[in-house]
Amino acid sequence: MILVAVKKDGKWGFIDQAGKEVAPCIYDIIWSFREGLDWVVEIYGGLQLKDKTGKYIAPYIDDNALYFFEGLALVKKDERWGYIDKTGKEVIPCIYDGAWDFSEGLASVKKDKKFGFIDKTGKGVIPYIYDGAWDFKEGLAWVKKDEKSGFIDKTGKEAIPCIYDGAWDFKEGLAWVKKDEKSGFIDKTGKGVIPYIYDGACDFKEGLAWVKKDEKLGLIDKTGKEVIPYIYDGFRDFKEGLAWVKKDEKSGFIDKTGKGVIPCIYDGAGDFKEGLAIVGKDNKIGFIDKTGKEVIFCACYGISDFQEGLALVKRDEGWGYIDKTGKEVIPCIYDGASYFCKGLSWVKKDEKLGLIDKTGKEIVSCIYDDILVLGDTISDIYDQFIYYKGYVKVKKDGKWGLLDDEDNEILKPAFYDEVELVKVLSDDYVKIILDGRETIVDKNGKIIS
Repeated sequence: MILVAVKKDGKWGFIDQAGKEVAPCIYDIIWSFREGLDWVVEIYGGLQLKDKTGKYIAPYIDDNALYFFEGLALVKKDERWGYIDKTGKEVIPCIYDGAWDFSEGLASVKKDKKFGFIDKTGKGVIPYIYDGAWDFKEGLAWVKKDEKSGFIDKTGKEAIPCIYDGAWDFKEGLAWVKKDEKSGFIDKTGKGVIPYIYDGACDFKEGLAWVKKDEKLGLIDKTGKEVIPYIYDGFRDFKEGLAWVKKDEKSGFIDKTGKGVIPCIYDGAGDFKEGLAIVGKDNKIGFIDKTGKEVIFCACYGISDFQEGLALVKRDEGWGYIDKTGKEVIPCIYDGASYFCKGLSWVKKDEKLGLIDKTGKEIVSCIYDDILVLGDTISDIYDQFIYYKGYVKVKKDGKWGLLDDEDNEILKPAFYDEVELVKVLSDDYVKIILDGRETIVDKNGKIIS
């Protein structure tokens, strides 16, 4: 069964894919869950866990419920944090000033302004001696002490001493570290395997990492060998074998050998999805394939990536859908619309939302104030998501990032505290509220100012 969350008269409920009511619209807020639980609801001022059938899992959780990781979820009560299991039982009491999700069997917690780690019984296994700490990844956790960064193992032993000005998690056996304003990479013994010669660096993914030198970006492998020269002004991760790059204010695509598969001739471009990428050129918008062939260019005001074989398109008449030949298969008659998920999409008419299938058939009439198809692309990718003031807060691997109102990633999950969007400044930079202050970061989470 596909669960669809719907909002009516300010309250949330659930319907199935046929439009049949599963739970009435009586709830103040809903979240989607993994690890067996499907949603948490708030009613009469308190949070309550329920399963798909509407059966109560836990009768009452005081202040806040977040998300299950490794079988436990963070909860907040009387301004203190603890953990519950899937029956709703408080298995680790709410005694912490701060707490984070479990990873590799341990969780970072904060007490009296210091960080340590506990196991799933609540036993303290690493003392509260650190000024900062992140999740365990690949057996090691980043910690901060006296303004310097290092890594500890699960016994609490300082595997890599706190001597770095900055550091990031281990990925694929290597971690980015910063020393004397320059970035390099170390292995799990702390040995420097790639020298401190870069102005900036990102994690390794599939054996490659983007690095910055003399204000330009390139790719290196794990030996530090230059795979792609430092000639680009911007980049995004590889998708379907190709990565978007920016050069002299123009967009194009490269493969992992550095070959310029599609030259930087476009005013803007999205990532490849289902074999096609959105590009803009000379005030026109359309799609190219992986050879660079322009397969669809159409007269429209807006267009989306393809998902489940269809793409959103906006014309004078409204929003509709095209197929991969460019044919309009669902007419542009809607005030708003979304991507298809599991064969369904919400559409908007006269300020109300309903559901259609991929033939354009109206499955649910436009009578709701909001609709969310649970198990959609967002929840497939991210561990938690919150729709908030016209954008989406998303969480992955314990870190928060941001999506725009069309679910495009505008800030990769990079921060352990929730952030709020102030303004998208450009394709590469956003202004956020972090730790109560307005901060400019790039899309990878690097703080600019």
